[in-house]
Amino acid sequence: MIVYFSYFLVASSAFVAMYYYFIFGELEEQRVEVPDSLPKVSVLMPAYNEGGVVGDSLENILDLDYPDYEVILVNDASTDSTLEEVKKFEDDPKLRVLDLDENQGKAGALNRGLEHVEGRFSVVQDADSVLEEGTLEKAVAMMMNDSGLGGVISRIQPLNRNSFFRNLQVTEYTVTNFYRRLMCSIDVLDVTPGAFATYRTSDLKEIGGFDKGNLTEDLDVAMRLRKEGRSLGMVYDKVSRTELPETYSDLKGQRVRWARGFIQNARKHCDMFFNSEYGWFGKFQLPLHVLMPAVAVMGLSLILFGVFEGVYNLYLHVSAVGFSFALGELNLMKVLLGFQWKIYTPLIAGLLVTGFMIREAYRSSGREVSHISSLMFYFLGFFAVKAVFWSTAIFKEITRKSKVWT
Repeated sequence: MIVYFSYFLVASSAFVAMYYYFIFGELEEQRVEVPDSLPKVSVLMPAYNEGGVVGDSLENILDLDYPDYEVILVNDASTDSTLEEVKKFEDDPKLRVLDLDENQGKAGALNRGLEHVEGRFSVVQDADSVLEEGTLEKAVAMMMNDSGLGGVISRIQPLNRNSFFRNLQVTEYTVTNFYRRLMCSIDVLDVTPGAFATYRTSDLKEIGGFDKGNLTEDLDVAMRLRKEGRSLGMVYDKVSRTELPETYSDLKGQRVRWARGFIQNARKHCDMFFNSEYGWFGKFQLPLHVLMPAVAVMGLSLILFGVFEGVYNLYLHVSAVGFSFALGELNLMKVLLGFQWKIYTPLIAGLLVTGFMIREAYRSSGREVSHISSLMFYFLGFFAVKAVFWSTAIFKEITRKSKVWT
């Protein structure tokens, strides 16, 4: 049964990939006209133990060539050098610092900052991210030109590439940015990442700000804006560079939190799934969020099943004839590799689809392929890593493990 179900999942994921690819063939070059007069913008920057990176982020954001903006940094009771680094910029008139006595969590910190904004538009930017010049102007211009937009994001790229796992995420984000661009073209973009997202201040206040205690407040606010009939857009030719997890442990912590956040928000917004009232976002994109992790978990299950079958065959072989490497006989390697072809057919098909989409994502981004070892691992084995993350998240949700934001 597990094998035949896997065929359904892989066929579904292949259909989704090809569906998006045909959309790609119809894409037009994005053109955003920036008006001469731009409104005031408030940049909200929540910071919790961001010592070592917050200084670079503030230096970047305070040096932007935008005509009228303010930066509200919310120090969420950090216990490291965050506040000391922030104080180096306290003479800049564009900066306001809110120093919280008790940790509120990211959403709580954002809500405290939202109470003080003066701008027509509010930007959320993580304290470990920097913006490319012109990103803010284009995001605001997109929202001014389309009253139906509730949020605008940019591409995300890494700040540093000094480890295997950061190089791995370079490929991942290249593919993710590519998919988000395609999602925008059919109006199913589903998240406004903390690395950079622009909103109307009035919209954020109308929906009650950010959900305090939510593990993925960026997903939640996107879904609530969707419920209000708002669309989400993307400035594809501009970039926010952010600090990525450096080690496997860091990456696992981040991705398990993201997965648990999705589970949390899926329960909270379950009425949107398969609901035609929300168009293809409800009928297509939200169910897809469930399908893709299932594909990863199923792929890992197939591998484990194949290994188990090989070990069992080896046990039977050794019990019958003992160890043998002789040619012409049922030897050890033949036993270990003699899995059923039907187990691997869906896996190979899934890899072909993945490879095809990676190639198109790199072509679309204009990035050069580098760090071949990380790229090959993403191609061949990252689905198994993601399956482990999702399995861990599900286990933690079932056992009600404590939740923290990072």
